[in-house]
Amino acid sequence: MMTEVELNDVTLWVEYDFNEGEEQTYDYVGSAPSVDLYSVFVGTQDIYNLLNVIQLEEIKDLLIKNHIEQ
Repeated sequence: MMTEVELNDVTLWVEYDFNEGEEQTYDYVGSAPSVDLYSVFVGTQDIYNLLNVIQLEEIKDLLIKNHIEQ
């Protein structure tokens, strides 16, 4: 899946997979939604390897928030 997000006033195109997670049941704690990032583009340049862990987590959080709000 590919979508546009904005981080620190920069528009990014992000390629990723979204995993909805699982509901909690009586005998299973469930799992939280998660995102697997594959690439992060600014224009035509993939900057994934230039981003630090904190920036990647911020992008993942934005994507999860976007999916939950839909």
